[in-house]
Amino acid sequence: MAVDFARTLYEEIVTGGEETLTRLLRAPIDEFDHLDFKEIGSTPSELARRMLGPDDRDNLAIAIGGFHNGQGGVLVWGIRCSDRDSPEARATRTCVPGIADHVGLAGAMARLVGAATVPPVGGVEFHKVPLGNGKFALAMYVPPRGLGVFRSEAKLHRYYFRAGDRFAVVPHDLLMSMLGQSPPPDVVVRDSIRAEPGQQLPRADGRVVARTLVNLENHGCGMAFHAFLTTEMTLPGPLCTVEGPNGAQGFAYGEPLPGVRTAVADTTTKVPPRGMVTVGVLVVTLAEPINQRLRFDLLPGAEHTVGHKTTWEASVEHVSEVMTLARSHRLRPSEVWARLFPR
Repeated sequence: MAVDFARTLYEEIVTGGEETLTRLLRAPIDEFDHLDFKEIGSTPSELARRMLGPDDRDNLAIAIGGFHNGQGGVLVWGIRCSDRDSPEARATRTCVPGIADHVGLAGAMARLVGAATVPPVGGVEFHKVPLGNGKFALAMYVPPRGLGVFRSEAKLHRYYFRAGDRFAVVPHDLLMSMLGQSPPPDVVVRDSIRAEPGQQLPRADGRVVARTLVNLENHGCGMAFHAFLTTEMTLPGPLCTVEGPNGAQGFAYGEPLPGVRTAVADTTTKVPPRGMVTVGVLVVTLAEPINQRLRFDLLPGAEHTVGHKTTWEASVEHVSEVMTLARSHRLRPSEVWARLFPR
């Protein structure tokens, strides 16, 4: 059976009272995965009616959901604990300001616990801690998560978890994993310039060749199965040609590639998280006249998911300028590509 550190901490506070709270406040690490301190912002009239102000309601919901989605925790209400305190100030901390109406606070929180998260968290406990100034602190114990994941009904209705000394929103990939689903991949397309030997040979017809590698990268946390690339392109002139990443394919001017699905290698291709696979070489041959922009719209994806659309675009003026530069300096095809689509 796993150790419930939050329960152990809560029982220490119940037994040791203000002395334990003072020791925790003065510790080098005061707030951590299982412990948090919060001042009360609700007014005396709100507490007298067993109600909480909006900030306290949000803090209650975030704390219950955030602690419960992790390994549980204890939130001590009514105690000031600032991370801006100097080491000298930290060493002399006391349990202030405290709560005058602990009965109203405990009643308000007990009434709101069931509505703080979806679904409700069971097993939340409260214990009043008498303080030397005649006031009280209220310790709230939140048990660790069993099954499922719990959404905090704060103003943004998000899923939280405890990360060090604060509550953070659960990232989408982690949330899916907590819900028992495989996290999705995040497939993006990248061009990759590869150095080539020699220079671009001058051509009698004045044509210029641009070349790049096309890669698919998985920036997600899940495996990308059956990765693919869909490409639509517009060539800048009637004599320009292109060889697509899946082999030699010529496309005439005015006939943009109508969403051709291009397999990376075969239908069993897998791209692991943070991995990359090369689709192939994309070669564009530019020839006069140039009378419209050069554009590639690339949409990568994988099984059950579509990645982020990427657009590579060069204006008529820029294409003509690069062609002139390539002829005069005999640029390599990869260098031509880099000048067409600078990063």
